[in-house]
Amino acid sequence: IGNRLAPDISLSMLKSGSNQTYGVRPPENREQREMKTHTQVAVIGGGIVGCSILYHLTKLGWTDVVLLERSELTAGSTWHAAANGNTMNPNETAARLIKYSLGQWASLEEETGQGLSYHPVGGLLLADTRDRLDELKRIHGMGNRLGFGYEFLNPKEAVERAPILDPKGVLGAVYDPHGGHIDPYGLTHAYAKGARDRGARIYRNAPVEALTPNPDGSWRVATPQGALTAEIIVNSAGFRANEIAALTRAHLPMIAMEHHYIVTEPIDAIRALDEEFPVLRCPDRTFYMRREGDGLLVGTYEKDSHTFGETGIPAGFGQELLPDDLERIAPFL
Repeated sequence: IGNRLAPDISLSMLKSGSNQTYGVRPPENREQREMKTHTQVAVIGGGIVGCSILYHLTKLGWTDVVLLERSELTAGSTWHAAANGNTMNPNETAARLIKYSLGQWASLEEETGQGLSYHPVGGLLLADTRDRLDELKRIHGMGNRLGFGYEFLNPKEAVERAPILDPKGVLGAVYDPHGGHIDPYGLTHAYAKGARDRGARIYRNAPVEALTPNPDGSWRVATPQGALTAEIIVNSAGFRANEIAALTRAHLPMIAMEHHYIVTEPIDAIRALDEEFPVLRCPDRTFYMRREGDGLLVGTYEKDSHTFGETGIPAGFGQELLPDDLERIAPFL
């Protein structure tokens, strides 16, 4: 049993613990240098979002930037997630942003030399109600207008793309050629390496203990490794973002949610497939599914949702799994 944690406003797609397909690991981070005393930007949080922000700042020419991570890169919601990606979103802006992100995956590996275990297998969004079918038609039309190359499939065509699919009750599907899945650990480290190569510095084991505003609008950022002055701070602390906000006497309208997914043992029918099928999603039957090694990774859209850390995220929580809660997800499985 694996599980994922992410703020309910997050677009991040991240990592599970018992992963058969993934396994490419970067070399240990280069030795950290003594902490700077001044920087243009201090990014707080070393997950996929923080490292991506750091990378993009350096691409824009902001080389006097640092990232502060409380423990190790990816330790948090990034480490826990299922790592699926697709552009099929009813919001056009979100769809464009996701397409940009997915389009980076192949080029980022070439640029940085960091293995990503990228699987560009596409994605299938299924409909088994008339209302969902209408929504899929709208998403298909929006995708074509944006030039995404979506395909609208009948049930027979959907099974041709995903041979494990039982077409009973399926009314139609939209295929997204940009979908797939990736190793979020490798992706995060690729962003980090790309940023370091352009001059950024990353400090691990540097939890932010205090944020004090200076008269000139900058911030004094205190960590156990020392303090620095940052002209701008970026809060990308994931499910700890409220803890960072509280240091500035602010409160963010966000909450972390528990989410379970399951990684199966090897399955003969999956092992026998010649190629990997697209990532499947069916909102009405409340599941997403993809191949994981010779088995399956299956997640449910729980109606009995549970919050996590309402009174504070446990101090040492980062790469641990939550207790199993099979009773909650059994009806959907």
